[in-house]
Amino acid sequence: MGKRLGIGTVMALLLLCAALTYTLTRLELANEVNSLLETKKELSSDAAIKKFDEAMHYIESGFIGEYDKSRLMDAAIKGLVSGLDDKWSHYLTAEEAGRLRQASSNRYVGIGVKGSQQDGTGVVITKVYPDSPAYKAGVRVGDRIVSVEGAPVLDMTYEEMAARISGEQGTSVEITFSSAITGEYTRTLIRDNVLQPAVTSELLDGGIGLITIENFDERVGADFSASIQNLQKAEAMGLIIDVRDNPGGKLETLVSVLDTLLPEGTIFIDVDKSGKEITEKSGASEIDLPMAVLINEQSISAAEYFAAALQEYGKATLIGRKTLGKGYSQNILELSDGSALMLSTRKYLTPHRVSLIGVGVTPDIIVAQPPSDGAPAGIVPREKDAQFQRAVAFISSEIEAASASQDDGQMDKP
Repeated sequence: MGKRLGIGTVMALLLLCAALTYTLTRLELANEVNSLLETKKELSSDAAIKKFDEAMHYIESGFIGEYDKSRLMDAAIKGLVSGLDDKWSHYLTAEEAGRLRQASSNRYVGIGVKGSQQDGTGVVITKVYPDSPAYKAGVRVGDRIVSVEGAPVLDMTYEEMAARISGEQGTSVEITFSSAITGEYTRTLIRDNVLQPAVTSELLDGGIGLITIENFDERVGADFSASIQNLQKAEAMGLIIDVRDNPGGKLETLVSVLDTLLPEGTIFIDVDKSGKEITEKSGASEIDLPMAVLINEQSISAAEYFAAALQEYGKATLIGRKTLGKGYSQNILELSDGSALMLSTRKYLTPHRVSLIGVGVTPDIIVAQPPSDGAPAGIVPREKDAQFQRAVAFISSEIEAASASQDDGQMDKP
């Protein structure tokens, strides 16, 4: 008779097979999958798999308590990914993966807040959307999320926290908040459909157009283009683009927004594990107005590369604080049961071939943000927002200089 495989070995192989049956979100990953398939036999006999088999044997034969095998497997894969020591890569259960995909369209079922991880006390809420469950429950900008269903948020990534908070419409979630005024309070919120306006715009005094981009997810490209058109119709003479506390988003959206602003040329370089590059280019049309871009420590990923491209082309002056420095992109790679790996699979480069990994983008004009360095932009009133006020002063001076130059040119005409 042939030698029977132990249940640990079977589960280990199932784990390997599951990791190889995900649906690729980009065709460029096909070669990586083929490489993994070719080395499957080698991996199955690896010492690490043997150790996993041994641990499973002891659990199966000796653990006296009850346990859920699916939860055991989720924990095993989560540990596998955490061993990469990459803060941007992590494992999502089927439920978490579904919620994240839903949220990427800027329409999701949840409580209606946006947060920014700031310190060791919780996640600071920088926006509460009108008529949302959170707003109706008295949650306000500046409060902190402390725990979700009893689990501390400081033990989660931001994506994991968002996945736990969002869910099916009509279901409830218990969240503990902390307020500087009232202290900790717990609310049971009923999840509902929330539409997040990811792009807002307005015309300020002095002909300054202000565009705030919350993220670079779906719909943002079209909404940004519409905002530019509306401000042009309103005869805006300068632009301030605010990407503070912007966590990034989709590459396609970033390219679309940059194409609207930049002249013809390279705007982004995408590099895979093999070194193969994909170069994104912009068309000939561009916006020819004085521009300032507001950035801070929570401008991440696409938001950083947006600012860097405008800086390298000399199209905008960056104002605020140095950005985080995230230079990898993540793909959501679906596994056979609907769970997924959010895995760093590509490296980004600026138009000048600069990687921002661990470096970030340094603004041209560094401005600290009272009441404390790095305070979320969303909780600082506009009149006390030092970064915003500096941008207004800068663009106002640029508009005045352009107007004076135009007047001088007209006077020189015979």
